[in-house]
Amino acid sequence: MFSQYWNKMQILRKHKTKNNQLFISTNKPPFFVKKDYILKTSSKHIYTDSELKIISDFYRRRFRVNMNTVTQHVTFSDLKRYLYLDSELLTIYKDDIGIIGSIISIFLPIHIDTNLEKNIIQTSDRINKITNDSIFFPCTSFLIVDDKYRGKGYGMSLIQESLLVNHEIGGLTAFFINNVSRCDNSIPLYTWYYPLNFDKLDACNFVYPKYYKHCFQITYNKEIKKVDGNNIESAYKFYMNYLKNKTFYFSPSLEYWKKWITCFPTYLIFKENQIIGLFSYNSILLKFPSCRDYMNQGILLTCIGKQPDVLNASISKARSMFDNLNIFETGDINIELLKSIFAKGLNKSYINFYNTRLKIKAGDFYAPIF
Repeated sequence: MFSQYWNKMQILRKHKTKNNQLFISTNKPPFFVKKDYILKTSSKHIYTDSELKIISDFYRRRFRVNMNTVTQHVTFSDLKRYLYLDSELLTIYKDDIGIIGSIISIFLPIHIDTNLEKNIIQTSDRINKITNDSIFFPCTSFLIVDDKYRGKGYGMSLIQESLLVNHEIGGLTAFFINNVSRCDNSIPLYTWYYPLNFDKLDACNFVYPKYYKHCFQITYNKEIKKVDGNNIESAYKFYMNYLKNKTFYFSPSLEYWKKWITCFPTYLIFKENQIIGLFSYNSILLKFPSCRDYMNQGILLTCIGKQPDVLNASISKARSMFDNLNIFETGDINIELLKSIFAKGLNKSYINFYNTRLKIKAGDFYAPIF
């Protein structure tokens, strides 16, 4: 059923490749979302702590991993983090039911090196504060709908409402992670994992190669420093200089970078007092109902610099923070590098783009994924 909605979206199809514009359209999206719900969005509504706790509980009870029994906990503190970044939290309600759906758009300023013409619309102060002569390109994620309302168009209503808000503040495009390819310029996204805390993984009955634990013992003994107020500008300078010739990369303003590293732990690695790499994490709590236990899932958001040093350092540091680490095969992280550390393949999904003709490969993609 979702396909009929996607086919009406501004996504790249063969018949939309005729001109040389980066964006398929600059017009307000012609969505006709069903309005039999109450909409709240952080653009126009200040969520109270009690509301955020209800939303967090909604995720805790219903946000499943690949539709199995494991649930992802988007905690109260997670929601606070995303709102601190000025991300867009959008929820829908029924009068007699309460919350029935939610979605979060993480705002990402992206530098794009392309010959396509970058036709734009007037942006808002909200966008201008986070960008660095870059394009506003949110990652729209954390989509959830109450079980009773799935298959009735509410998921697409959430997506379309978020894109309408995006256009209102001056955004023209976005990307999503889906299990299927929705557009002709989608990127296959391979997710790998590296087991860290064997006792916890065993307690949760997490499937990994238990007879090869000796393969998962990476340590890194060179200098690692957390990015904080003392080195934040040197970290930013290294990050921007390293990526300046890449095709597609996260390009925040310094002001936004300072907020970003507060929300997502970021680290530098050194050799002879020189920065040679940078990595950062997100995390999410997973609940395994079958064993009534929790697992702290780390997610490698950024991993740039001298390889395999940076990847090894990120795994070594993650061992003291998470039970398992998910790694995306994008940017510097390629299949040869992942196999060299004995990382294990987890699943294949797709990065789907909305309203852009841009065509790039996974190796060109240097942006956080949520």
